[in-house]
Formats: sequence, structure tokens, C-alpha cells
Amino acid sequence: MKKVFFILAIATTFFAGTIFTGCKSPNQKVEDARTEVTAAKENLQDA
Repeated sequence: MKKVFFILAIATTFFAGTIFTGCKSPNQKVEDARTEVTAAKENLQDA
């Protein structure tokens, strides 16, 4: 019984962590995309 509870606790923690770290607001996604585009343009100029 202890093993089942332990596995369930680890799985719950893993899924909760995945959900909380995987969710970004739309504004945060746009800002990340802008940063990536700026970096790509700089790399293009360097090449």
C-alpha cells in the first residue's frame, strides 16, 4: 500500500509541475518570439 501511495504522489507532483511550467501567458509567448526573432536577425547579420 505504501508503494502505491508513493508512486501516486510522485506522479501527481510530476504532472502538476509539468502543467505549471508549461503554461505561458499569450503576452509572454509573444515576447519570447520577439526575442528569438531579434537573435535570429543578429545571427543573420553576423553571417
